Parts: sequence; C-alpha cells; structure tokens
Amino acid sequence: MKRDVTEEYRNRMVDNLVKKGIICNKKIEGAFRKVGREFFLPGIDIKEVYCDGSIITKMVGVEPISSSTAPSLMAAMLEILELTPGMKVLEIGTGTGYNAVILSEIVENSENVYSVDIDKVTVNEAITNLAKLGYKNINIKCGDGKNGYPKEGNFDRIIFTASSREIPKRVISQLKIGGVLVMPIWINGTQLTPALIKQKDGTLLSKRVVIGGFMDMRRKTMIEIMEKASKHDLEKSLIICSENPKLFEYSKVLKLLKTKPKSETFELSEASLPRAGNFYRYMAINQKRSVEIFIEKPIDGLYFCGSAAGLIDIDKKSACLILEDNRIQSYGTNETFNTVKKAYKKWIELCKPEVERIIIKTNKL
Repeated sequence: MKRDVTEEYRNRMVDNLVKKGIICNKKIEGAFRKVGREFFLPGIDIKEVYCDGSIITKMVGVEPISSSTAPSLMAAMLEILELTPGMKVLEIGTGTGYNAVILSEIVENSENVYSVDIDKVTVNEAITNLAKLGYKNINIKCGDGKNGYPKEGNFDRIIFTASSREIPKRVISQLKIGGVLVMPIWINGTQLTPALIKQKDGTLLSKRVVIGGFMDMRRKTMIEIMEKASKHDLEKSLIICSENPKLFEYSKVLKLLKTKPKSETFELSEASLPRAGNFYRYMAINQKRSVEIFIEKPIDGLYFCGSAAGLIDIDKKSACLILEDNRIQSYGTNETFNTVKKAYKKWIELCKPEVERIIIKTNKL
C-alpha cells in the first residue's frame, strides 16, 4: 500500500482520538502522527492496524499473552503520565516496541527510554522493529518486570503496559519522589489505571484514574507457559478475568452458566455500554466475586456470546451477568441478582460515580 494512503489511515485515527478528547497533549498527538503502527504489526491489514483496537500478537491456546494495545488506551495512559521533554521513563512490558517509540518521541531522547519484557523472543522482535525505524538507542532488556531496571533507577515516570494484582516494591524504589506511576491494577475482576504520584513518605496517591484493559504481567516466558500448559488449559474457550481464581473454578462456572437463565430483570437505563460500564466498575470495587468473562470460541449450551460482567457465587449456586447490550441474565439462586440490583440503586443514589472520581492511596511500600 502506498505511503500516502497509510498516512491517511493513521491521521484519520489520530483525528478521531483528538475529536473524542482522548488526545489533548500536542506532543502525544505529534508522536502518534509520526510513528507508524503498521511497522510493528507486519502482515496485518492496514485497516485493522488503524481501527483503534487491541491486536493479539501471541497466544497460548485461546488465551492471549501478548498484544499491541489499542491506541486510544495507549493515549489515555500517556495523557495521565504527563511526560515532558527530557524526562527519564521506564516501561514495563515492551511488547512490539510501538509504545516505547511513542515515549521516545514525547521525551525527545531515545536514550531516556528504558523498557523491560519477560520474553526474550518478544524483546528481540521489538529490537528488530526499532532498528528498522532508526530507534537504536532505546534501552531494552529481557527481565522480570517486577524488578524494574535495577542498574538505572531515578525515573521521572514509570508506565506498565501489563496489568498486575500488586505494585512491585522494587519498581517503586526506582521512581523519584514526586514521580508518576501509571499502572493497570486488578480490583475484583475489573481493571482501573491510576496515575499514582510518589509522596515524600513513600506512599502513592492517585491524581487521575482511567479504565484499564491489559493482559497480566507475566512471570514466565511464552515457551515456559506452553511447556506447562495442559491440554485442558489449551482447549479452554472461556476466559475468566479475576485476581481471585479460586473463587471461579472453570468447570463449575461453565456448569452454572449452562443452566437456563431466569427472565427476571431490571433496566440498566443509566449505565453505559458495554457491560454497564462505570456501574459495573463501581460494583466491582465493593464485591469480591465480581468477574468479567470473554468467550473466545463458541460454546454449546451457553445463553450468551462475546463477553459479560457481573457476579458469580459458586458456593451459593448463583450468577448474575450483564451482557454487552446491558441485558441481565440471572442463573441459579437470586443471591447475586439481588446484590446487583441493590448496588445499582446505590450507584444511582450516589449520582452515578465514574472511575474519574475514584481516589487510590497505598500504604508505604
């Protein structure tokens, strides 16, 4: 495809992100217009490259383990990261290398960008991608993201492009006082991405929060995952997203969701699409058994497809799921349905709080 046509697709995507208010910072806008995402996704149709979606780059069975993040989510995180030229920044999760190049354009110095990824194959692919575009001075290494970049430290900014259940202490020790960490964090089956400022006493306090949507930060390479994955794991068609996997045994969840759902329901008229948006995230903060579910392959006997979010209580044989179009399906006993109904009433009474109103504060790490 001719270069001018590719640039047209790229600029159209950026124009859309600016129009929606996702991109406000001119440096971020300029970086997205300059750097071609297609160079990091060889073989992908240019229309898909610039459709503003996440693109899976590696999988084990049906479960994705590496991807190129949707540009809108990348931009939202970069906005709250508040980078300026000359800053020293650490990225946890190199992936294709696309985000590292965007970072280098914003700080105007490739040598100030450091990136870590657990997978050697991924790191080598990223280095190759960067070299082809002339970005040879970005510092990329293979290592466990929880350790950060130990020989450097003193970072102005740190950004995670993978989600986590906890904030690694070793990484925070490498962040300056007053520095900002942007990191997708799992909270009861959903992800929130706060911009956390490091205080003088070592605690972290959020300044802004956006919605997350990242794969887990891995502690094993792709080869190790494939070697240890059982045939059953590889054949799973249901992805259950939760930091409390013991509460959602795969076979029991599947059995419950194959029972015919009840017709009783109530209207989620004030909640946004899909899966009730901010209402679900509000509920998830307060409910340990909150969960998001994604169907990667068709499953006989299920009464929905695509994805859903809600509550599942295996012990009480109860589930209440909100589908992509905000319809509600209740399974088994009414326990979870009643909990969702009460939570929705409370959310309305609180004037429908959105994720931007959430404040996150950590203990000293």
